[in-house]
Amino acid sequence: MARTPILVTGMHRSGTTWVGRILTASREAVYLHEPLNPLLAPQLLGLRIERQYLYITQEDENGFPEAYRRLLGFPLGAARVERNAAQQLRRAARLAHARVNGARALLKDPFAVFSIPWFARRLGAQVVVVVRRPEAVAGSAKRLGWGFDTRWVLGQPLLMRDRLEPYRAELEAQPDTLVGQSALLWKIVYGTVREDARELPQITLVRHEDLSREPLEGFRRLYGSLGLTFGERSRNAVERTTSAGNPPETDLSVPGSVLVNSEANLESWKTRLTPEEVELVRAETGELAAELYS
Repeated sequence: MARTPILVTGMHRSGTTWVGRILTASREAVYLHEPLNPLLAPQLLGLRIERQYLYITQEDENGFPEAYRRLLGFPLGAARVERNAAQQLRRAARLAHARVNGARALLKDPFAVFSIPWFARRLGAQVVVVVRRPEAVAGSAKRLGWGFDTRWVLGQPLLMRDRLEPYRAELEAQPDTLVGQSALLWKIVYGTVREDARELPQITLVRHEDLSREPLEGFRRLYGSLGLTFGERSRNAVERTTSAGNPPETDLSVPGSVLVNSEANLESWKTRLTPEEVELVRAETGELAAELYS
């Protein structure tokens, strides 16, 4: 029987990769990268996924329970997502070690954010949702050129019916800038997360800014809430990834890097967004952002 999985989710560019990597530093959990990413799902789940932010519900599961149960058992085939033979070999060894030692699976997956209730109720997952202020997320998305095509969610009738109907008019209008798209996505992601957190005790919300300012204490608390051991390996991982000697922002060629000067990174959005863009983001997200950052 697989041990309780951990789902780390939130919006893209909110720090989910960083949080997920740190939470697996103790080796009590194994990091599995974005099973619901359409590019990775065939290797990790054995399923083809046609759209981003796929909504999974018990009303329409389409083979996902079986696929995730296989994945939680650490199949060696999951190593195929690595880029080269050496990385695949190391990953296969890690998966084999996890199976023998009863490690937990950590699913790092922003694409799962609208399906949190399914993961919590159907898989019994503990859920960590990473929140980052909307200006910072928009600034990072703008820098990387990452947009949000509202058709990804508008084309899912059950998702619209259950979760996003109040946002239909805004989604159908499709913002014409990356910053506007990011602000809208931030609002619908954390608007649904807010509702989930009121109903599901398995959800822990953590703010990227709090972890950046006090990383050792923040991760020690998070480890404790998940029943993980915060020891020397974990401390070293936190210190290594947040050091003042790290660059103030990630290299554009390696957007998934977790080696960043965490204090300096807090203010980077101020040089990426124009005053008009900051005003746009705050107008779109103001009420919800004020609640999450009260």
